[in-house]
Amino acid sequence: MSLCLRGEVVQDEIDDFVDAWHEDEKDIRPIYEFLGMTHQEYDLWVEQPGALRLILAAREEGSDDLFGAIERFADMQPVAARAADPEAAKVVLKWLRQTRRIP
Repeated sequence: MSLCLRGEVVQDEIDDFVDAWHEDEKDIRPIYEFLGMTHQEYDLWVEQPGALRLILAAREEGSDDLFGAIERFADMQPVAARAADPEAAKVVLKWLRQTRRIP
């Protein structure tokens, strides 16, 4: 996550990091820590891969409330949204509500 936020890697490279975690027998950290995610972020990403962009956008804005950030992104106008895609946020927000992760 930190490499992506610094612009050193792109989001699409996350699978390479997942592969590296699987191949490294000495690193005993959980995969979400290896990727630099919280458990909540990782769970969301696994079930909704398109949410990675939203997770990164929440990190960029310094939000500690991932779901709250996604709700804000869903309400943004496309012109105002840079990193966060409002349409993607709406899809993830609908899913979060359907799975009762948020009311």
